[in-house]
Amino acid sequence: MLLFTMKKAFHTYLFDAIRDKLPAHISMAKEIQQTLHLSRPCAYKKVSGESPLSLEEALQLAQRHDISVDHHLFSGHSGPF
Repeated sequence: MLLFTMKKAFHTYLFDAIRDKLPAHISMAKEIQQTLHLSRPCAYKKVSGESPLSLEEALQLAQRHDISVDHHLFSGHSGPF
């Protein structure tokens, strides 16, 4: 259950950060579709959370939009990674 909560929280964080940076005339689904080279239905599933983002996809999106993911992923973590 903790893994699901973490994935959902990260998905929300990443997409909220992207939405903040997107011009109003570009939809989130269209941006995901173009950035990740997905079909329209696949992009909508990613945005809705129906289909999870892979780590590679999340990093592609974060890099394209200059979003730092390490703070979100590692905050509160005391281990070496």
